[in-house]
Amino acid sequence: MMVNIMKRFKCKRLIKALGIALISSSALYGVTSLTAANAQDPEPHSGPGLIFPNLTKELCMADAYLEADDRNSLPSDALNCTANDVEITAVLNPSKSECSIGEIIDFDADIVVRTNANERWDTTFYLPLTNQTPKNISLELAGAPSELTFPYYCSIVLPNGQKAATEGQTFATLDGDACADITKKYGNDSYVLNQQPIEMLCIDKDDDGQADFHYCAAWDNQERNNCTEARDPVPGQIPNTKSKCNCDTLNIPIFIKPTPPTITKTLISSDTVDEPGGLFKYKVDITNTSPKSDIFIQSVKDIIRSSTDNTVFANFDLTTTTDTQIGDNLTLVATHVDHTCDTALAEVPGLKLSVASPQKTCYIMVKVDDDDLPDDGTDELYQDFIRVEAIDKNDAAVGDDNCDPTRPDSAGGPLNPAGATCSNVETVKVQDVDPDIDIDKFSISGPNWTCYMGDIGNDGKCSGTVFIDEPGGDVTYKLVIKNTSSVDPLTITSLKDVVDTASIDLLTDISGNSCDDSLPINLALAGETGDTFECTFKRVVSGALRTVKNTATVIASEKNGHSEGNTATANDFAEVTIIDVAPTAVFNKQVSLDGVTFAKSVEVDEPGGDVVYKFSVKNTSPAKETIRLLSLTDPVLSGSRVTPTAGSTCKFDGTVSIAYNVTYSCTFPAAVTGEPDNQLDNTAYVTITDEESNIDSNTSSATVTFKDIPANANLTVNLSTRVFVTVNNLSTFEDIKLTHLKIAGLNIEDLDLTHYNIINDGFGEFAGDGHTYGACHQPSAIDPQTIAKNDAYRCSFRVEVLTDTDTAPNLLSHIGGTVPTEPSGILTIKVEDFDGGAVQDKDATVFVHLEPSQ
Repeated sequence: MMVNIMKRFKCKRLIKALGIALISSSALYGVTSLTAANAQDPEPHSGPGLIFPNLTKELCMADAYLEADDRNSLPSDALNCTANDVEITAVLNPSKSECSIGEIIDFDADIVVRTNANERWDTTFYLPLTNQTPKNISLELAGAPSELTFPYYCSIVLPNGQKAATEGQTFATLDGDACADITKKYGNDSYVLNQQPIEMLCIDKDDDGQADFHYCAAWDNQERNNCTEARDPVPGQIPNTKSKCNCDTLNIPIFIKPTPPTITKTLISSDTVDEPGGLFKYKVDITNTSPKSDIFIQSVKDIIRSSTDNTVFANFDLTTTTDTQIGDNLTLVATHVDHTCDTALAEVPGLKLSVASPQKTCYIMVKVDDDDLPDDGTDELYQDFIRVEAIDKNDAAVGDDNCDPTRPDSAGGPLNPAGATCSNVETVKVQDVDPDIDIDKFSISGPNWTCYMGDIGNDGKCSGTVFIDEPGGDVTYKLVIKNTSSVDPLTITSLKDVVDTASIDLLTDISGNSCDDSLPINLALAGETGDTFECTFKRVVSGALRTVKNTATVIASEKNGHSEGNTATANDFAEVTIIDVAPTAVFNKQVSLDGVTFAKSVEVDEPGGDVVYKFSVKNTSPAKETIRLLSLTDPVLSGSRVTPTAGSTCKFDGTVSIAYNVTYSCTFPAAVTGEPDNQLDNTAYVTITDEESNIDSNTSSATVTFKDIPANANLTVNLSTRVFVTVNNLSTFEDIKLTHLKIAGLNIEDLDLTHYNIINDGFGEFAGDGHTYGACHQPSAIDPQTIAKNDAYRCSFRVEVLTDTDTAPNLLSHIGGTVPTEPSGILTIKVEDFDGGAVQDKDATVFVHLEPSQ
């Protein structure tokens, strides 16, 4: 119904505005035949030009009445039209079979005109092109057909007087002007204008399913030559008075096309799924809204587009019984238990929606697969609508199925023309899901790598605490990286490891690193083959005793072809504890006869002799740290069978430090005694410490065996004399020094000479004098023997007499004398004070004690 009244046509004189009730029309179905109003056969007239052409957009009758004469007025804005002098009784054989309500239609038809008077002049018929009647003043309608211009809202059927007969016919020209007249003086009251062009509005006011031919007739009651087809000011004739006109409505055999069905699509499920997609459920309603006519559904399509991806398009036939996939994104799941349109629309094409059963309802299931959403992270949008092709009983299309409300037309609006048989658009969306990744990091080896209070899994992961020995070193770590997203395959773009603040890039070529062996690193969807990546790498973990936290961070982006520009990040750390390690050392004790060649054991002649012990300590600390020698314990060295001799280089007093992998060695000379059946096993214990004051001990042994010397007797009596030397310092205020002590010009030391030997072995007391005589020091000016004030220096040595002939040099025979081959003086002593002067008061005492040689 057209209800938007904007303005009304104004004629030359002021016309009062008056609201007019507009005519509402409904489309009814069914066709009835039309016949002439009387029994007389009308006169047929055929041929072009029986009516004037080009009178298709003219003023309607009331408007023409006001326009034709400014003296005319219509206080009620309408003609009364109570006369019926001229009428159209039938419109037959139209060239058009059907029309749609509200449509302006053009067709050819037979027009039956009748007069109820003897004769009338200038017969003119006004056909409305809107739903307003021609007898009312036209009101401007918003939404009127675009081809109309207010107030030219009527077409005019004006019979052509030039085609009418001058004599003998009802269709006549009586007054000589251009407009035809009608008369019944020749026996007929009607005539037919065969197949004349008609333009009218398709309406069905009586709702019987046939188009209504609604018209208003005007004529002239007087015979006068004043009618033309030109606008002078109007074509044709207007009523002579406000009531000299006739309006009527006839059915004509033009079928009222059913109104397009109403198609409604309703989203039943949620309008949003997470990528990579899911199922959407829709309800589809197709309703015949025509109250009189059945319609027949020829096809039902589900159309899907995407406003965010112009490559997406699907056109599903809802009658299919099988799943149908179109493109990579869309599938009609016809086999789904909730999908019913395949059954409900099984009679398509030809599914009848009758007046009695006007509706079909069914459900469809559409699956959307999309893991490549917009790169800006917004949702992928899918517009879904139903397109229906329908026909009427004449096989004519009902509505316009050339519609797509999701697409703009050339004018920028939706491509959804009037009468479109498309549903509303339902928009659903696939929303972006952030990718997700997991990383597991753990150590699997290192310096004395130990899993404490835990188990080691098949992958090498320790469930407890990992220890490595100080000072640390290369630790091998394992990474297990897994794509935990079932939406997006991933590509690893960054993989770094940080210890303290030191970071390394594991996607570069680093020694001991397998993480870069197969770039690029792509991870399949979670649960699929290839969703996990494993690699190992080495890092130096060292330093003080501590727990080292080592963090690996992975960054992955959505794989090309599946990317919305999102990344996933994960990190994991592993802890390795550097623990204290006790120091260790290799201790070796050896023995040698000559101080050069050392072994674990040597042999000396009984009853003993001189040996040199060698001690070696090598630092083998697992921590590679410096150790210190704290002590050396060797009970044998301080026992009765070993007498240390001069020249020891050993220091085990805590002052000696040994760096890692360095050996400290020292020697210890000693005299040993023993018997063949009593070897000397000599075991030493060394104690060491490290930087953390841990202590460790180690042992090593050396053995001295004694060679049995067979007895060999030979009676020889030799003479040996022992010399006791006493030098008394009688000074009460200063020390003196012994700078010279020689026998026969020789040092008093162990000497084997030709005729005598000197043995500087010291002796206890001389004849019980209560003094102890040690071995004699060999003084010199550089290394004197100091004698304190009021003190004495005492020493003793032996002289073995080897010969006693007068001719051979004999020490005893020359005491106090001169031997040509020996220095003068058998025993010479020189004592000085510390001021450089000789001692004036000498007290040098020499005792000689004879004893047999051994």
